Amino acid sequence: TCIVCKTVTTIFLVDVTCLLQSVAFKGVGCFRNFFATMNVGKRELYDIHLPVVRSAVDSGADVIMAAYNTVDGIPCHANEYLLKRVLREEIGFDGIVLSDGWGVKRMISQMDRDLVSGSALALKSGIDLSLADDGAFLKLIDALKFGIISEDDINAAVIRVLTKKYKLNLFDNPYIDDNGALDSFFDSGLQKRLSYKAAAESAVLLKNNDKILPLKKGTKVSVFGRIQST
Repeated sequence: TCIVCKTVTTIFLVDVTCLLQSVAFKGVGCFRNFFATMNVGKRELYDIHLPVVRSAVDSGADVIMAAYNTVDGIPCHANEYLLKRVLREEIGFDGIVLSDGWGVKRMISQMDRDLVSGSALALKSGIDLSLADDGAFLKLIDALKFGIISEDDINAAVIRVLTKKYKLNLFDNPYIDDNGALDSFFDSGLQKRLSYKAAAESAVLLKNNDKILPLKKGTKVSVFGRIQST
C-alpha cells in the first residue's frame, strides 16, 4: 500500500478516469491496518512510496484518494505537505484529491477540531471533495463567513471537480445508458484475466538456486519478523 494516497495499488479505470487510492501512507509492514500511524523518512518516501504515485499520475490517474493514516503525527487528510507540496508541486498532479469515507470526520476528531475549523483545515490541506462525512464539508459555508477560508480556496476545489465532470460529459448526459455494456464486460472475464496478469507480473523471484521453488511437500520454512503470523 502507499502512503500519499492509499495505494494497494488500487487503480480503477472508469472510461478515461483513473482513481488511485493513495496519498496518505500505509507504509511498509502496516498493510493490515488502514489507520496506522507511520513514521516515514524522506528516503523511504521518495524511493519506495512516491514512485508508485508518480507512475500512476504519469499514466493518467486524475482522481487520488487520501488514506486514513497519520504520517509523522499528521493525519493525511490534514497533511498539506503531502497533498500539495509533494503531490501537486513535485509530482505535478492537477486532478481531484478525494477523501476516504469518513476520512475528514475522522481527521477532525483526531485533531480535536470543531466541524467548522476542521473542514476548513481539510480543504486548505488539499482535500477537494469529501466522501461520507456527516455534512462536515457543508460547514465550509460557516468557515467562509468567519474568514477561516476564502472564496479562492473553495473555487480551486470546485473548478477541479467541475472540470472532471465536463470532461466526462456529465453536463450534457448526466445518466449512463443501461445498454448492457457493463454486464457484457463482466461476463467476458476480461477483468479476471487482467487481474491475473497483473498479479503474475508483479511477483518477483530474486533467486531460485537449486530449484528451491516450488516447495516440495514436507519442506520446513522459518518465517521471521513482526508480521510472521500473517
